[in-house]
Amino acid sequence: SQYEAQEAAARQASAEAAEARRIQRAEHRTVVETLCGMFPNLDKEVIDDVVRQKQGRVGLAVDACLALTAGS
Repeated sequence: SQYEAQEAAARQASAEAAEARRIQRAEHRTVVETLCGMFPNLDKEVIDDVVRQKQGRVGLAVDACLALTAGS
């Protein structure tokens, strides 16, 4: 029936959205770990916040971390 087809499509879209979130979280962790290696004097929580604020964009996150460490 049309209802079953719509329900199946909704389930598929939900599964795809969940997978996209899982991938995004994995990418976020990877960027955070990379920056932790580059900026060992910054707390991981700070780096995590920076990466979240910069929406995972590595270049912007690196620039922000550089700015944070410039004074130290």
